Amino acid sequence: MFGCAKDPSLYFIDERHIKCIELTASNQTYVSIKTLKSDLVQGGAIDIHHQGRMIYWSDIAVWTINRMSLVTGESEVNV
Repeated sequence: MFGCAKDPSLYFIDERHIKCIELTASNQTYVSIKTLKSDLVQGGAIDIHHQGRMIYWSDIAVWTINRMSLVTGESEVNV
């Protein structure tokens, strides 16, 4: 499993990395952050297709839209 294993979870992008946090308890002081992808040049928008277990993101430095399977970890450039 390449995404967060439990739902609900929060996926976010911090310019060079795509990460997720499992939101299993709302009163935790420290949360476990998992890095899914770390080779982005300048990440932009991010979206999740939950049912298809895919994550999509844009890399605005290289003008691409990409996707990655949250099951296999395989990624590809779409545009």
